[in-house]
Amino acid sequence: ILFDYRILITWFRITFTKIKDVFKRIGNIFISTVSVS
Repeated sequence: ILFDYRILITWFRITFTKIKDVFKRIGNIFISTVSVS
């Protein structure tokens, strides 16, 4: 079976964007927590 690499690339981009967004949120929470303390 020939695997369509475009599907893999699209899935990877979506996953990478989600992970980046999660890290951004965690970073903002961490920064705000440190600032308050």
